[in-house]
Amino acid sequence: MSELVDDVFYSSLINKNVPYRALIPGVLSRRDRPVPVLYLLHGLFGSAENWTELTNLQQYAEDADILIVMPDGGDNWYTDSQEKFESYLIHDLMPEMELRFRASTERGQRAIAGNSMGGYGAIKLALRYPDRFSVAASFSGAFHVTRFLPGMEGGELAPSIVRVFGDKGSPVRDDNDIFEIAVRSGKFAVDLPSICFDCGIRDEFLFANREFSATLHSAGIKHQFLEIDGGHDWLYWDKRIKYLIPFISKKFSDIAE
Repeated sequence: MSELVDDVFYSSLINKNVPYRALIPGVLSRRDRPVPVLYLLHGLFGSAENWTELTNLQQYAEDADILIVMPDGGDNWYTDSQEKFESYLIHDLMPEMELRFRASTERGQRAIAGNSMGGYGAIKLALRYPDRFSVAASFSGAFHVTRFLPGMEGGELAPSIVRVFGDKGSPVRDDNDIFEIAVRSGKFAVDLPSICFDCGIRDEFLFANREFSATLHSAGIKHQFLEIDGGHDWLYWDKRIKYLIPFISKKFSDIAE
């Protein structure tokens, strides 16, 4: 049986203890090699507990030989703006998971995914660090975060966006604009992870997801984008994580062969 572990990890990059939750596969103690790992990010106003408390993740992952690590990203949009949460995930948390749970150090056995803010973070990190992940997935990604869609300035996202990214046109916004990151990645023709993302047809983020897909096409970056019935809610994300777990398991298996 899989096991949930809650703990905190001191990050030297952000100078504090940061909580995380890990779903440990039952076969871990019987393995003689590192375990494939999925880093699963939460959305704005969320926490490390969201994926196991608001979806049936533990049930879906029961037969999958995958370690699932759920970091707590606060409301920092997985950036290095006020606190170095981007660097923390890559340079602090990942090595810690490799030491503590024998998470794989091989690119072909690592994936990253998330919903909303976490979807933006997952794809951004995969494009920024393509040597670290073989698969990147997003559900309802907030890809437009650095750009503000019309009417969004007064929405509930606005305070966190201004706090993390600053005013429009700021260097932090430019550096974390996922559309520009994608264009740069396409130009350098690096070996990018398999990128897949989807959005509900009743989700206000659908336009941003369509625009991001078009940007990837223009940049020559292969990806899969789906529009699926649903909204911006945990009912939708539960259905999508149920699909993602076997998809990633197969990807890991195919790469290992």
